[in-house]
Order: sequence, then C-alpha cells, then structure tokens
Amino acid sequence: MIDSEKPKFAQSMAAIGEIYGKDISEVMIGIYWNALKPYPIEDVSRSFQGHTRDTDNGQFFPKPADLLRHIEGNKDGKALLAWSKCHKAICSYGRRNSVVFDDPIIHAIVADMGGWVEFAGMTEDEIPFRAKEFEKRYRAYLLTGIQKCESVLIGMDDAQNIRAGFQKEPQPFLLGDRSKAKQIRNGMYLIENKGVA
Repeated sequence: MIDSEKPKFAQSMAAIGEIYGKDISEVMIGIYWNALKPYPIEDVSRSFQGHTRDTDNGQFFPKPADLLRHIEGNKDGKALLAWSKCHKAICSYGRRNSVVFDDPIIHAIVADMGGWVEFAGMTEDEIPFRAKEFEKRYRAYLLTGIQKCESVLIGMDDAQNIRAGFQKEPQPFLLGDRSKAKQIRNGMYLIENKGVA
C-alpha cells in the first residue's frame, strides 16, 4: 500500500470494527497499517472480506496475522505447494537438466539439501522423508527469510558441458511464473528478512 491509500485502509478498519463491535483507535490503525503495508490495497481489502467469511476464525476480530493468512495462505499450504513444484520438476526434468523456479526459497532449500543433482537424484524410498525435510525447511524460511539463493539449480548436463568448455553458462528450464523465474535467473529477487515470504 502507499501512503495515499491510508484513508481507504482506515475506512476498512472502521468497517471491520463495526462488524465486530470494536472501537478502532489511531494507534490500532497504525499497527495494522505497518503490518499490512507491503501488500496491495486490493489484497488487504480482500483479506478483511475473507476473514469475515472464515468459518474457523471469522467470529473473532482479526489480528494482523489472520489478515496475512488470507493474503498469503498458511505456511503448511505454501510448503506443500513448493514441494509439489519440486517433485513435478524432478519427474519432468530430472537431475540432468538445469532449472530455475519462481520461488527463491526453493532454491535456498535445494542448495541446503545438496544441490539440484543430489536433490533430484533421490530414490523413491527417500521421497517421503525428503518431502518432510523440504516442507520443514520451507516453513522455517518463511519465518526467517533467506539471505541468498542460487540463480540457477544446475543439472548434470550443463555442469559437464561448462567444465568441458562446450558452453559458457547453464541453459535452464524456467518453472512456474516465468517472469519471477527470470528475475531469480538474473539474480534480481526480493530477499525476505522476516515474516511470511
């Protein structure tokens, strides 16, 4: 959100206060504003609406974390989705091909777990255990953020061809949102320092 949208945001806070019978102070608006400011006003407005329809938590006045959950989804769902992308890439491209995902956290985790060749070379028996480890690491990175990530997860063929001098750089497959994957490929991605990435 941008500063000029703060009055609209304050109106949303007042409306949610009306629904839940809660007085909304300037201090409260400031706290919620700071927590939600990184997100577009449209997403924030939808998060208020989503909370009022939430059958699990919607009967209570939302905390910032409740609204963030509606904007970004929960950590378990994100971790599972990221693992699903990885597993699909392993099945489709294997460890011979280089890949670039649209999520820098995936790159950080794959590097932590030995690199793409090692990661994509897991056996069928290892998959359930590696999936749990991957998801656990993903949830942790959502909380702590990442400091760096590889721009390309290099496969065996590119590594051998580069070493032998047949090519200068890897030729990766871009996976997921191509524009985000290109940003990661070019080393231009947002490093998340805290909170849900």
